[in-house]
Formats: sequence, C-alpha cells, structure tokens
Amino acid sequence: MQERDFVISLGGSVIASDKLEVSFLEGFSRIIFSEIRIGKRFVIITGGGKTARNYQEAAVKASHKEKDWLGIKATELNCLLLRAFFNNSGEAYDKRFKFKRFEKKSLIIGHGWKPGWSTDFVSIAAAFDFGIKKVMNIGRSPYVYTSDFEKDPSAKPIKKISWDEYIKIIPREWRPGMNVPIDPVAARFAKKHSIQAIVISNDLKNFKKAINGEEFEGTSIS
Repeated sequence: MQERDFVISLGGSVIASDKLEVSFLEGFSRIIFSEIRIGKRFVIITGGGKTARNYQEAAVKASHKEKDWLGIKATELNCLLLRAFFNNSGEAYDKRFKFKRFEKKSLIIGHGWKPGWSTDFVSIAAAFDFGIKKVMNIGRSPYVYTSDFEKDPSAKPIKKISWDEYIKIIPREWRPGMNVPIDPVAARFAKKHSIQAIVISNDLKNFKKAINGEEFEGTSIS
C-alpha cells in the first residue's frame, strides 16, 4: 500500500543557490498539489542553504548562537518564498508541537525556530511528532557519499547505510552552516526513534518516483 503522509526536508540550496530556483519551485509545487488531490498529506520544512551560509560567513565576530539565528531567519525567508508558490495555502509551522497531526490540513510548511541544530532535526522531530517513520531529504547531493563528492573525485555513492555507520562519517558536533545531508543532532534523534531518512537530489522525476513508492536514485539511512 502506498504511503499517504510525508515529511520533506527541503534543502535551502534547492530553493536558492546563486539565484532563486524558480523552475524547481514551480515544478515541486505542481507535484505536491497533484499528490494532495489524490489524498496525500505533506509537512515540508525549508532549510537555509547558501543564503544562510553567506550571512553566517559574513558575521565573522558573531557567536555560534548568533550565527544560528542568522541561519534560522534564512530558513524563514525560504519558507515564505515556498509558501508563495503554494498560494500561501500551507499552514505555517513555526515551532515544535504547533501541530502534531494533520486533522483537516493537507499541507504544512515550516522552518527552523531554535538554535542548536539544523532544519534536518526540525524535519525528523516533526516526523516523530506526527507518527511518520520516514523523512525525505531533498538537496543538491543525489546520495550520501563516502566523502565530499564536490571536492573528492574518488567519492563513492552509498545507496543504503545504517544510522550507526552514517554517524561515523559525519562530524560529531553541530556547528552553524554545517553542510552534511543530515546533521549529527538529527541523526542521533532519528536513530533513537527508528526514523528512516531518504536522501535524494532535486531531480523532480526522481522525487515523484520516491513518493509513489517506485524505485528511485538516492540513499536510505535507517
């Protein structure tokens, strides 16, 4: 049986990189609307991506907490942009436990709200609160790799990995602007609560396969 409920962690890098990714956002919103029409429901959490990192890198004298707040505000800006592509129809999710079930809502769109972790944690915590056992993480990277695939030509894609093994290959501590598929705070929470993460790129055809239970390109972490 196909899944009905989804949590999507939408990386800020697929919302805005060197420019706003309008074509992607238009296509993404069309797919979500079409899936809602056949009864599916979505929680979508926006990341800060390059916008957040640009601000954090500029704020050289800021504390970690202050840099976290810059990142949080970037996620909020990206959330407002995404909601505009949904004609502001998505319910705003701006703090944990604001919603714990869909009730009559089919679309909930949120962002970061507290220093100490990325929106990966917000997404996985939302999945736990809603009783959903899987989070789909959409970013620039089509897989989890053995090393940084943008810098290391020998990096190899990983199609399936346990949380224990994943935690070994990422930094142990969270820092503002960290660029990994799932941050360490979120990874430990997901492991504790047996929540699966699916890491895929911003290829919309592949995304549609993933939400329809078809074979897709990406990494499963569980």
